[in-house]
Amino acid sequence: MTNAADSPAAELAHPPLRVGLLLDSDINLFWVRPILEAISRDPGLALCIAIYNAGTTGFIEPARSPWQRLRHNRFLHNRVIRLERWKDQAALARYQRTDISDLLKTVPSLSILPEQTRYTDRLAKDDLARIRQHAPDLLLRFGFRILRGAILDLPPYGVWSYHHGDSDRYRGGPPGFWELINNEPATGCTLQVLTEELDGGPVLGKLHRRSHPVSAELNYFAISESGIALFEYGIQRLKRFQGDPAGFHASLERPDATHAHIYRSPDNLTMTRYVARRLRHHARSRIRRRNKVQWSIALRPGSSLDVVTEHQQPSHWLRPDPSRFWADPFLYPQGGNLYLFLEEYLYAQNKALISVARVNGEHTGLLEPPQPVLECPHHLSFPFVFQHEGEHFMLPEQRQGQALVLYRSSGFPFSWRPYRTLLANTEVVDPVLFQHGGYWWLFCSYARHGNGDNNLHLYYATDLDGEFRPHPMNPVRSSLVGSRMAGAMHVEAGRLLRPAQNCLHRYGGSMIIWQVDTLTPDSWGEQQVHELLPESSSPFPEGLHSLSLAGGAIATDGYRMAR
Repeated sequence: MTNAADSPAAELAHPPLRVGLLLDSDINLFWVRPILEAISRDPGLALCIAIYNAGTTGFIEPARSPWQRLRHNRFLHNRVIRLERWKDQAALARYQRTDISDLLKTVPSLSILPEQTRYTDRLAKDDLARIRQHAPDLLLRFGFRILRGAILDLPPYGVWSYHHGDSDRYRGGPPGFWELINNEPATGCTLQVLTEELDGGPVLGKLHRRSHPVSAELNYFAISESGIALFEYGIQRLKRFQGDPAGFHASLERPDATHAHIYRSPDNLTMTRYVARRLRHHARSRIRRRNKVQWSIALRPGSSLDVVTEHQQPSHWLRPDPSRFWADPFLYPQGGNLYLFLEEYLYAQNKALISVARVNGEHTGLLEPPQPVLECPHHLSFPFVFQHEGEHFMLPEQRQGQALVLYRSSGFPFSWRPYRTLLANTEVVDPVLFQHGGYWWLFCSYARHGNGDNNLHLYYATDLDGEFRPHPMNPVRSSLVGSRMAGAMHVEAGRLLRPAQNCLHRYGGSMIIWQVDTLTPDSWGEQQVHELLPESSSPFPEGLHSLSLAGGAIATDGYRMAR
């Protein structure tokens, strides 16, 4: 994630980190290229060596008896995957293998034949000496098999390797398959520093993405795409410890000894369950395809979070017409009126704008239909509105614009103009600003590579016009549960509360309320205090992902499947 105000001075205080690559060939999985492009753009990184595997790239199968071959038959798995690749070819097109040779034209290369056993590769002393001559600070493993031996200790910052699965729970393969068979709501991805212990190395980062409902191939490729962010997180951590490899390694999470089952390719009986799952989903989706998601907003009187958690007041739901939905409510009192800013999504345009309306005196409805106040060529949502030094500001979500722009009102509430760009060349969702401890704090979620629901990033500045710096612990939260913001920060009874979305089972599934205990430029801590569930008896019972309290009123939202 790039901050418009980031200064390269700190990076230039050290020479660029020298990155080496472990490859099988120049034709690689789709997610390798974005990582290499990120390295080429970063003045603090430099590719120093590409090491190619001249040996076998697959596991060496032992001789088997006819009975063993029958027992381990994978005929149905092979045929079903081929059929899926044909059926899902449009969705899979963006995940094709790519040629990275153009990125390596000026990078020195070595071709090495490792000492190979059935599963492992070990590099000879002469080959290790050749690699040392290029002095890599770290090696990225995009090829070879299970590495053993001195190569693991050669670079000061280790050999980094992806494990496409949650290494605490899923080992073996095929990646992304067994999570579906076991009905896991999410599939994980882990970036580790390799050690001699299989899947037991220190963890650079881990994230999860909601599992694809039916396709193991699409599930694997989706989590592979999300995992690109782990490299960026890892590099951010490494740069904090540049010149201090011992400190870097000490900062990493040491996993407990894993006893996770090591999975193998599924047998024919398992594949019948897999095919049956896909057929059931296909039948259900044909019914749901006739409907569309329609969000709306509920209003109720109240000024305390207890009104929501204890259901002390009934909700009064707004009713958008079938051409649109309303979501992301933000209440804002001004000049004797209580305004409701909201996302107004127009199905015909396939994007949303920001609208506003006044709330009635009973806080049960609107005085007039919402009127547009801010529209861009790209999608807008989450209209976070606040006041500073007598002026009104709005910070909407605008990830498709590739920048986070702060707006200032030039005629409240209907006219808004760009004031300044807080973050450039980035995609973030649901941004919130908050003053605390002498700083302006920016809460947001990084949304590139299919992420957005699974992380929380913090930035801070000494004033609203100042440089927003990333928090050294970013991402301060990495989970589908309670990362993405669900509204403004709220102070109640001396507690600093952060509403966040629970996206584990679906986007906007419920809401988590966190109490923030520590918020400083070098530390962070919070604890969960509530979970708010959708109102099952309401006309919009399927979800909940926004909360706003202001002016004696409370606004939430929810959705339904509408014709």
